Amino acid sequence: MNSEKLKKHMRCLFTYGGMYLVCNSNLLYHASVPLNEDGSFKHVRIGKKEYWGHKLLQKTDQLIRTAYFDEDGSEEKNFALDYMWYMWCGPDAPSFDKDKMATFERYFVADKALHKRTRVIIIRFATAPISVTVF
Repeated sequence: MNSEKLKKHMRCLFTYGGMYLVCNSNLLYHASVPLNEDGSFKHVRIGKKEYWGHKLLQKTDQLIRTAYFDEDGSEEKNFALDYMWYMWCGPDAPSFDKDKMATFERYFVADKALHKRTRVIIIRFATAPISVTVF
C-alpha cells in the first residue's frame, strides 16, 4: 500500500474499530450475524473449523487484522487476504448479509428481476425482542 492517507485511515480503523463492540452493555456489530431459519446461529466454516455467533465475529476480525498486518507471502496472510474478498460478497460473511452480489446485473442487464438480492435471515428477527449475553 503506497497511499499515506489510506494507511492513516486503516491504522485508525484498526486502533478504534472492529467487527463488534460491547458498549454500555449493548452489542454493536457490523452488518449481521448469520442465522439459520429457526433463528439460531449459523455455523460458518473458515478453513478447517466452524465458527458461529461471537466466535465468528472474533475470527473474522482476526482475519482482517492478519490480512493487513502479517508479513507478505505468509500462508496465513494469503488465506486472510482471500477471506477479505469473501467478506465483501460471500453469503455467510457477516459484512455482506445478502445471498448474492448483483452489481453486474444492475449495470448491464435490463431485466429488473435479475437485480433482486435477498437479505439474510436476520431481517426476520430484527423486530423481535432479543436478549444479548455479553461474552
